[in-house]
Amino acid sequence: MRNEERLAREILAQLGGADNIADVASCMTRLRVKPADYSKVNLDGIKKVDGVLGVVEAETLQIILGPGIVTKVANEVSEITGKTASSVDESDPDPFEGLAGRTKDELNKKNATPFKLFLRRIASIFIPLIPAIVASGLIAGLTNVIIRSGADPESTLIQFLNLIGWGIFSYLGVFVGINTAR
Repeated sequence: MRNEERLAREILAQLGGADNIADVASCMTRLRVKPADYSKVNLDGIKKVDGVLGVVEAETLQIILGPGIVTKVANEVSEITGKTASSVDESDPDPFEGLAGRTKDELNKKNATPFKLFLRRIASIFIPLIPAIVASGLIAGLTNVIIRSGADPESTLIQFLNLIGWGIFSYLGVFVGINTAR
């Protein structure tokens, strides 16, 4: 018995037999099977079949086999069941389209505790200020390095760098107020 035939027979046994198959299709990596009765399907058994990489439950049962072998297994399944195996184009809409968005919305609703919402609000005020705070800190640090290396603290360049470096810190309250008002 060839490997593809063995794999097809083992998968069919876990799907409840050839009579329990309503439709068979394949794509690049998955064998898509629509069982007539889902209660006869043994998902854990399918996952344990040697050669099955995974199983996805959706509108159709998608058994992940990998590229190359899936077409051969689909042909074997269609031979055994008498159902014609069709090929599914990967660019067709996936039954999972929108599932990611719904899952994300559900997680956002679940994680929308008052404390987390408060932290998000505080973060939305201060995160836009981080580049300005970093730049002013670097300028202030550079100014101090220049002064420590012997430059005159009263020179125009040093005064200008101090003005820029400490100006952002001086108006930090104003910038926080502007971001809060947004």
